[in-house]
Amino acid sequence: MFDLKPFTPANKTAALTVGTTATAVTLPLVSTSGNSSGAVQVVLTNVGTNVVFVAWAPASAVAVAPVSGTPANGFPLLPNSQKTVTVPDGFSFSAIAAATGNTLYLSPGSGA
Repeated sequence: MFDLKPFTPANKTAALTVGTTATAVTLPLVSTSGNSSGAVQVVLTNVGTNVVFVAWAPASAVAVAPVSGTPANGFPLLPNSQKTVTVPDGFSFSAIAAATGNTLYLSPGSGA
């Protein structure tokens, strides 16, 4: 049986000012005691009026906004929205948008 638990933040939220040049941050490690996979959940919150493209990797992630017919390293996060993703602990995140004026909050923790 699947054990679904509510999201519990690790109180280590990072903020990225997102514009037309990719910016990056590496999240601090989160205690994963009792979690043998070493994975954490990260709530991505886009506070802005533009779609923000987010990428993550073990080190030096670089987000790219895709163009028609060309896949790119970027997951779209709609304006003023949230999404929870599961990644290995301590991953690097990067974000880019079509215009300035966006803030991306990254809140690591555990649970759905």
